[in-house]
Amino acid sequence: MVLNAVTATSIYIIILIAAIGIVWFLTHSRYRLGYIRLRRNHENLWRSAFAKEDFEKVDRALMAICDSFLIPTRYRFRIRPSDRIDAFYKRNTSLCGADTLEYVHLYDWLEDEFHIDPEKAVSKESLTVGDLVREVATPLRKISRQRL
Repeated sequence: MVLNAVTATSIYIIILIAAIGIVWFLTHSRYRLGYIRLRRNHENLWRSAFAKEDFEKVDRALMAICDSFLIPTRYRFRIRPSDRIDAFYKRNTSLCGADTLEYVHLYDWLEDEFHIDPEKAVSKESLTVGDLVREVATPLRKISRQRL
């Protein structure tokens, strides 16, 4: 009988800890994306700001930024051109324990997909998403394949 009471108490404690963990995860993951989720769609703003560039490249750049910084790609047009890249990094590291792999992922994408030197493209701390997309969408800024 005593063993059954101890086992039941242990099960209740495990269930309580699991419930607290689930509630914490749901509230913090919602908070992490709250600044993006609550925005309206800015696709028209992106289209007008990059009317001369190939919009497919703009779209791919936004998807890569979302992928790098753990933002669902369905929210890609909720990102504004004036948003700073380091703001996404700070949002992710403050709650999720992320590290600099977000930048590594972004650097790899710049090199592999568009043959852009990431050291030059992402050198400023105050770099905005619009600046990075312009680097990607403008064909004159590509580096030669031999330098890679």
